[in-house]
Amino acid sequence: MPLSKALYDINDKVYYLIKHHHNAENELPADFPDYLLPMHRFFRLIDGLSAGITRRGSKVTMKINGTRIYVKEESSFLSYNQEIETDIYTGSFIIRKL
Repeated sequence: MPLSKALYDINDKVYYLIKHHHNAENELPADFPDYLLPMHRFFRLIDGLSAGITRRGSKVTMKINGTRIYVKEESSFLSYNQEIETDIYTGSFIIRKL
């Protein structure tokens, strides 16, 4: 049994999201359920922002409108200064460098 399942008593769906959250959508296994895609997209976004906040000291602001998420990340690492607009339902994803 995987450590995350044993330690946290998570269900199979959550385990599957954790297991594949570093995979791009085109790298997901064929049996990855379509109904988990919106949560997969959200998990990947939050994981990346968490890295920015904890490792780069980024300032992150987020607005949500329905299934659309608007993020602004400002960092002392200039290459990470960006605005992200994504729709977790459709998978559309736009990045604008600041």
